[in-house]
Amino acid sequence: LEQLFAARDEWRDTVAVCDADALTMMAGSDTWDASDGNVIVTPHPGEMSRLLGMSIESVEADRRSAVERAAHMVGGVAVLKGASTLIADADGGLRINMRPNSGLARGGTGDALAGLITDLAAQSDPYDAASLGVHLHSVAGELATSKIGEYGLTASDLISYIPAAFRQLASSMVTT
Repeated sequence: LEQLFAARDEWRDTVAVCDADALTMMAGSDTWDASDGNVIVTPHPGEMSRLLGMSIESVEADRRSAVERAAHMVGGVAVLKGASTLIADADGGLRINMRPNSGLARGGTGDALAGLITDLAAQSDPYDAASLGVHLHSVAGELATSKIGEYGLTASDLISYIPAAFRQLASSMVTT
């Protein structure tokens, strides 16, 4: 990531999506200063606590403040995963996804979200990509849970419902 940011002239319009161990490696780093706003971080509360140097309890006590602080710190977009996922950007934008689904609290589903956001970020603004990715991830989780159940849901199951989530979104759009 440091090399990507250092070579930012070559990668000017490239968005870096950081999840999992990348967040742990970058905790306490000043490398974020070189990101030019083209970074999206997608931590769960434990990763957010390491990223911000605070306890998980403090993150959970004020999730809004934590996600806003992270967005400001990275100079880009932060997604704080959870029952109500928060998406913030460094310019003060805040979006809340109010679609809780305990089926998404499974290993690998966060990786699916990071991949979906990465795909969308290649096509649009990082804040919009993160917001749309979170929404589609939730809808895919709802569709998968309705067919499989939340206890048997796997990340592979979730991924197979992403096209249906896109179709549902497209069908809900009104054209005139």
